[in-house]
Amino acid sequence: MGSDQQAAREMVKRSGQMGVPVTILADQVIVGFNQPALRNAIALLRSSQTSSPTLKLGAQVAEAERILSQQNKPIRTGVVLGRVRPDSLAARAGLQEGDIIIRLNGKAIHNIDNLLTGLQAVVSLKVENSDLAFWRDDREIEGHLPVQFS
Repeated sequence: MGSDQQAAREMVKRSGQMGVPVTILADQVIVGFNQPALRNAIALLRSSQTSSPTLKLGAQVAEAERILSQQNKPIRTGVVLGRVRPDSLAARAGLQEGDIIIRLNGKAIHNIDNLLTGLQAVVSLKVENSDLAFWRDDREIEGHLPVQFS
């Protein structure tokens, strides 16, 4: 990627990192050799290839602890959102870039695994308008994922 300066700038913009490997897999930005994130992305790719229904948030996600520590901000567990796609489930729920998801359906979200498990539970249990809690601008906000099953 060193020869493609525009691609290199995009990687720095997305990840905030220079001089380390950056991989985008399953719409997740993975910095360095973060094995848990790589495993999650691979699992997400594999699950998307199955015929079982899936629920896509429509936003880039990362471990909040890691991102906040890189930014020298107070550490908080959860999943921080990156770019949120317009008209995605995340956008319809009112989520924005920088929000930190901390609960889904009453279950604590500490990491990406918890979020994926929670989203899978929404589908398997057919939970419409799932309860959601997230941090924005140092305050907790409660809302809903506008999911409808027919």
